Amino acid sequence: MRRLVGALLSFTWALSACIGGRAAPPSPANLVPEDWQEVRLRTICLEVQQSFPGIDPSFSLPVEPALRRILPGLGLRVVASDEACDGALHLSLQGEALAEDYVCVLGNACGHCFAGGQVSGELILTSSDRTPWVHTISAGMAPPFSISACPKLPQDAPLGTFWPRAVLGGLLDLWGTPVLAVALGDREEDVRQATVWLLQTQGKEGVPLLVKALRDRSADMRRQAANVLGLQGAEASDAVPALIEVLDDSENPVRLAATEALHLITGQDFGQDQAAWRRWLKEPGPTPTPLTSWSGVPIMPGATSTVELGSAQVRYVVRTSCGDVVTFYKANMPGAGWSFVEESPPDSSLQALRFEKGGETGDVQLTETQVTNGEARCRVDIFLLR
Repeated sequence: MRRLVGALLSFTWALSACIGGRAAPPSPANLVPEDWQEVRLRTICLEVQQSFPGIDPSFSLPVEPALRRILPGLGLRVVASDEACDGALHLSLQGEALAEDYVCVLGNACGHCFAGGQVSGELILTSSDRTPWVHTISAGMAPPFSISACPKLPQDAPLGTFWPRAVLGGLLDLWGTPVLAVALGDREEDVRQATVWLLQTQGKEGVPLLVKALRDRSADMRRQAANVLGLQGAEASDAVPALIEVLDDSENPVRLAATEALHLITGQDFGQDQAAWRRWLKEPGPTPTPLTSWSGVPIMPGATSTVELGSAQVRYVVRTSCGDVVTFYKANMPGAGWSFVEESPPDSSLQALRFEKGGETGDVQLTETQVTNGEARCRVDIFLLR
């Protein structure tokens, strides 16, 4: 509830009328951590330290400029280091470029390529009458299975994709959803992309911001926002009218993402026929009916590319790690009447779970698939043995 109130405060400020030619300053956003919820910071001292072992010493990421844009949107005035302030925010960030040797295949990039990376560090908030709040941050991606371009130098690794996720994730734990409301309007697309990525953790509360992202000037942003809304399933039903309007987007990948999201949210399938979707929406009480099970086996919310391979096998892909899928099935199979039997060893090349119900065996086999833009994907194969 505190995050929702904070978000409403941020929206109220953003939409407020100008008084005397100047926009009214925002009220300070409420802090989320316990023991800090009554603290009202209006001024803040900011310190950012970066280090990148193995990368050119002159290399740095535009972290501090982004923080100096975002913090004022939360009602905080960043002051000079020699000025008094209500609190101090210290960020230490370390980054590492990750490389892989790719075999040359016709049409693919190859060689020793810095195609992955990771960042980690600490975010510390201090104030005179409080125990410091210390939070570990991290984000990254291993080099993917295949690439379309080969970054030859460590400073060319995609670190710019990861640091906004790590830093915004830390700020989200400090100030809640208002952080994402401010960052979604940032001028840098990497920051806005990270914001949409983090909004998938906010459930229904993040849906209005994802709807706003559907109108972003970047086609990649609009596509990603539609994808994340699809992952929310029926919880994103309020976004259906906006997704229908996106079906006439100028970019085909955006239209395809909106079509898939509408199917995942509503269970309906009218393709890109905007008129058919509008007719459906006007029906009395249209009810979302997303696919939730197959032959008595739960299907994880956000499943895409669902294909039935005969009467005893189904396959789908979900945009999360296979570890999350294991957790989902262990938690949800008992409710569907299945008893857990065994799990493949941790060092096995194939993750698998086995369940039984009334003499029937269900095998859930999981395969980590190619990671795109830092987004984990897991292929799920379900086999029924009678």
